[in-house]
Amino acid sequence: MLALVAYRQPIAKADIDSQRGHESRGPLQQLVRLGLIALERQPDGAPKDATYATTPRFLELFDLHSLEDLPRTGDLQQL
Repeated sequence: MLALVAYRQPIAKADIDSQRGHESRGPLQQLVRLGLIALERQPDGAPKDATYATTPRFLELFDLHSLEDLPRTGDLQQL
């Protein structure tokens, strides 16, 4: 799930649920508590419009300078 957020951010919970095929509330809350992702609320939007994105802690933990350093599909095939 962390990979979904990292590669598709900002991403809504409904989109994560759809990709995974089941409810994601618990795992998302745990990733927020760990400081790896953050819930981004739109100032004028409804709570359902909120999206998730990675945090600076995520980058630090995985030794990334930016999201551009994430492996891309071609990179993963070379592993």
